[in-house]
Amino acid sequence: MTLTYSVAQALRGRALDDDERELIRLVAQGTPTAALVSKLSLSSKSIGYRLDRVAVKLGNPNRVRSGLVYRALVLRQIEAEPLEPVPSIRLNRRERVVLQGVAEGRPLTRIADGLRLEDWELSPIALGLRERLGADDYAHAVWRGWQLQLIDAETPGLGGATTRSSQNTAAGSRELPRPPRVRAAIPAGDQQ
Repeated sequence: MTLTYSVAQALRGRALDDDERELIRLVAQGTPTAALVSKLSLSSKSIGYRLDRVAVKLGNPNRVRSGLVYRALVLRQIEAEPLEPVPSIRLNRRERVVLQGVAEGRPLTRIADGLRLEDWELSPIALGLRERLGADDYAHAVWRGWQLQLIDAETPGLGGATTRSSQNTAAGSRELPRPPRVRAAIPAGDQQ
């Protein structure tokens, strides 16, 4: 099932209903899809359809779960109680950028481009971040980051139509994407 244009227009900007809030709350707490199916007594297709509806209502360009959780928190559609006592978790600059990027729904490859890193260099940072936050997935990391007040509530582009980082390389932009790194090849005769 996909949303038609007319249904999407009718839903845009409306508040989440109680079932949708519960769905986002469960997603935020790291509940896997199989557990969502059993807890909500829905099929996986119905969960996908409801996530599409939530994305339209929140004005999110896609249904990346971490982005939906963040947007619902910022727009106060769901509440995350701050943790008491607050554990002392300090993030370095790269971890903060990763957490904010994941919250905005960006893929790790785009976050890596922004940090001028290769994907394989960013993966340990992202996984270490999830481990430090005690999160099962990135949506759960966003939830925990919000509870620990590690994520900024104000996001550039949140009021606009999209938060995709691809807009940074739109036509007319002076900033060009970096070329891929090229590793020096070892000549065939020099191998040992």
